[in-house]
This record gives sequence, structure tokens and C-alpha cells, in this order.
Amino acid sequence: MKKGDRFKCDYTNGGGKRIDEGEWIVKVKTDKTFVMEKISDGDFEAYETGETLKVGSKHGNPARFWDDGTFTVYPDQAGAPFYFEPIKEEIINAEPDPLF
Repeated sequence: MKKGDRFKCDYTNGGGKRIDEGEWIVKVKTDKTFVMEKISDGDFEAYETGETLKVGSKHGNPARFWDDGTFTVYPDQAGAPFYFEPIKEEIINAEPDPLF
């Protein structure tokens, strides 16, 4: 993960329904913490667009990183974790490359 990376976020509520929590971008990244900013709304606004989330154990929002590039954050060390999945942008050429 690096500054500028984008992630989509959701979580599962107590009834087992997945809730969209919008898109987030990494604003600051250090060895032990990172700050994410919400850049688009989802179905539920636990955080408003423009709000930031400081992630790291010293901020009370620990994260767990998984082998597939996803991670979970436990806001205030309680409740259902937020699940973050990287947004992979595809580059699509409008015109085919010319053959030489």
C-alpha cells in the first residue's frame, strides 16, 4: 500500500448484510500508521465524504492485512470490521496500437 492507492470499503452488519461504505484513498502512509480519506459515499455513511480515518493501534483503529491485498480495520477496536479491497484500474485503449 502507498499514498494515493484507492480502496472500496464495506462491512457486514449484525444481520449478515454487506453494507457499501464507499471509496477511500490513502492520504498519508508511514511504517506504523496510515490515514485514509473517504472520497465517495456508499449505502451507509458511518463516515461522511471527506472524513479521515487514522489507522494503527496507537489511534485505536487497528488493521489486519491479508495476503490478497485486502485488509480489515476495526474502528475504535469494536463492532464489525470494515473490509477494504484495492480498486484496480484498467487501462483501456480507445484505438488499437498501429502495427509497424
